[in-house]
Amino acid sequence: MVPKRNITDVFDEVERGKALLGVVPIENTTEGIVTHTLDMLVSSELKIYAEIMLRVSHFLINLSGKVGDIKKIYSHPQPIAQCKNWLMKNMPDVSLVDVDSTAYAAQLASRTALPPR
Repeated sequence: MVPKRNITDVFDEVERGKALLGVVPIENTTEGIVTHTLDMLVSSELKIYAEIMLRVSHFLINLSGKVGDIKKIYSHPQPIAQCKNWLMKNMPDVSLVDVDSTAYAAQLASRTALPPR
């Protein structure tokens, strides 16, 4: 398995023969279809081989583990949309920043310095 930064990179990797298969999201129960995946399927010769139903959970992570230390949330737009009601209720003053993937968001969180104690 080789993680890729975004859906386009997954398609590119398979189209170039660097990977036999790619796994991408197609839809979810909260936000519906993942338009980027459908757009890529239309413009690509690749076909859907199988479908996997997965339960998805989202987590807020930071170096301190304290919710009060969160000042900015980095994530892919899809999970931000899936969690919008919870975020508006529980983190109304926290800035939301779109990035290419949740994996990249986790990398950013792992590099963010802890606030002074």
